[in-house]
Amino acid sequence: MVYKSKLNIVLLVVWVIVSASPAQASDADFGVFDYDARTAHKLAEPEMLKSDNREICSEEGLHIVGQAYAEMFNLKHEDTCSDSLVVMERPEEPVGVCKFSGLDDMGVGFLDDGGESDEAVLVSLDLTSYRMNARAEKAVESNLRAYTGRIKKRFGIYLSRSARYTRMMRSILREEGIPEDMVYLALIESGFNTSAYSPARAAGPWQFMKHTGKRYGLKVNQWVDERRDPVKSTRAAGRYLRYLHDMFDSWSLAMAAYNAGEGRIRGALRRSNSHDYWSLMATRHIKPETKNYVPKFIAARLIAVSPEKYGFTDIDYHDDFVFDEVGIIKQMKLSDAASYAGTTVKVIKELNPELRRDSTPPVNSYRLRVPRGAKELFVANALRGGGKHSVAAKTYTVESGDSISSISEKTGVPGDIIISYNRIMDVTPLEAGRTLVLPLNN
Repeated sequence: MVYKSKLNIVLLVVWVIVSASPAQASDADFGVFDYDARTAHKLAEPEMLKSDNREICSEEGLHIVGQAYAEMFNLKHEDTCSDSLVVMERPEEPVGVCKFSGLDDMGVGFLDDGGESDEAVLVSLDLTSYRMNARAEKAVESNLRAYTGRIKKRFGIYLSRSARYTRMMRSILREEGIPEDMVYLALIESGFNTSAYSPARAAGPWQFMKHTGKRYGLKVNQWVDERRDPVKSTRAAGRYLRYLHDMFDSWSLAMAAYNAGEGRIRGALRRSNSHDYWSLMATRHIKPETKNYVPKFIAARLIAVSPEKYGFTDIDYHDDFVFDEVGIIKQMKLSDAASYAGTTVKVIKELNPELRRDSTPPVNSYRLRVPRGAKELFVANALRGGGKHSVAAKTYTVESGDSISSISEKTGVPGDIIISYNRIMDVTPLEAGRTLVLPLNN
């Protein structure tokens, strides 16, 4: 949950990964992080902490920040909340101060307040009125029966796969101003399958058509199909859904347009003189697939948030989609990348499903995902390769007495970038001999 307080103190955290679209990346931050989307990383002066209103884990004077940043900016803290978070300016009676669900894949701690109620979510998506529409209610029940009966095994696989992506996707949708539960569109579109490809040639977890994907910054060529990238395609889906909602001022109509196209829905509303999705369902102006699309979403979401209630008691949920990124400045075989990272080609392909060939594209700037914790090994091995392949990074071996500030002075790399790029999440002294990975200026 995101909480606001009267005090405008920014939360600074260590971001391990970037979920950035191509439009947000630049040569300056290539291979590092998306600074445009997360301006907190640009802060360099303590007084600037008061100028940003983006606060996470703040409520009634309670603020949680990363320990490394507390050290960097000499922030005074009163309590330790976890291995990586500290409590700032806590209230006199800090009830549940350290109650949070953990760190998400981007290193952010969220207070665990149980989330919104099911009714609140339906209200925010303007979907509660389906209960007053007999046709819609019947369609939702029909989909529930299908998911829990005829295709229960298949739907169970979808639920298993959902755990790999939902937390990351929710984070991106939240950044794009989209209700987080819209993540379940990917459940009915593809079952969260990055390899999904429809007869209509829609691809990826969000089933983008090629022209629509390109409209929202997704590259499709002989080397990559970014519609299959779970991070980039989610960013594109969030922006497309926001565009559709701005057009129709209704999430149900936005979903219908996501399925059928905004032109068809505009035309159907005009020809039928309808004003909402539910009345449009009763007309002949939209296809059966679109009539069933929102009921399908409602049914899938009901099961996803309460699987046991609907008989899904043995779901083997997949691990989170977490990774590190390295900047590649020359084309690289995936077999070499796997060797550098100490992993397999299969793992590299799973982390980079957009890649269509057994190498990175022949470009001078590409962000390759490697297993979490393998970045240092990858860079060291790649640099040891005699320059055969180049990465947009260099290594630095910590010397006795080194600190973040002294390393920053020696290398010219800002301290906050050293911290974020190496996931330094505590205030213990740097251990001599440790190898740090530092991004190149270019």
